[in-house]
Amino acid sequence: ILFTVNRRITDCNAQFNQMFGFAQGAAIGEAASNLFPSLEIYDELGRAAGPLLSNGKSVEIEIQMRRQNGEDFRAQLVGYVVDPSEPSTGTIWIVADRSVAYAQELSLQMALQENQAIFNGAALGIVVLRDRVVLRCNPQAELMFGYGSGEMTGMSTRMWYCSSEDFDWVGTHMYPALASGDAVSHESLLRRADGQTFWARMSGRQLGAGSPMSGATL
Repeated sequence: ILFTVNRRITDCNAQFNQMFGFAQGAAIGEAASNLFPSLEIYDELGRAAGPLLSNGKSVEIEIQMRRQNGEDFRAQLVGYVVDPSEPSTGTIWIVADRSVAYAQELSLQMALQENQAIFNGAALGIVVLRDRVVLRCNPQAELMFGYGSGEMTGMSTRMWYCSSEDFDWVGTHMYPALASGDAVSHESLLRRADGQTFWARMSGRQLGAGSPMSGATL
């Protein structure tokens, strides 16, 4: 937590000193702009926060900040005018270090992008199902079944089978094993969009162990 008046630090708590690497009392009098990697980023904060603070409103923003050792980190800033009736009394800022969470989010985002690339580029058809309805599939699955991009989404897998008996057999023999968390594999005669049939080996696994509602992949 820090207080600023005329864009300079007038007070702060021990946690702020620890977060930014200041010795006790060393931050007092420092220009607030020194807490940021560049004046451009500081000006960005000013453009976002200024109109709100001048009207007595709070501001919340995620922004890049800089420690005294030169290390940049992602931070969440929440700011309030000390006295809304007199903005010149200064502003109180609450800073939350988001660097670990931000890195985790970036890592997850990259992993999702990599998985999506694998999903889209796989030579095998991949279909994600819930209640035997297609949630999504990769281009190879669409090509295999003869459908255009996105056409299989929301489709019942009944459309794949040549008869209701085949569809019911798979539901009776494969899905209980899937619900138990087992991997399943089965060969079946399937039907393309144009009515042509082909033999396919289907291998499936439940997405969320112990949670049938999470769906399955084939």
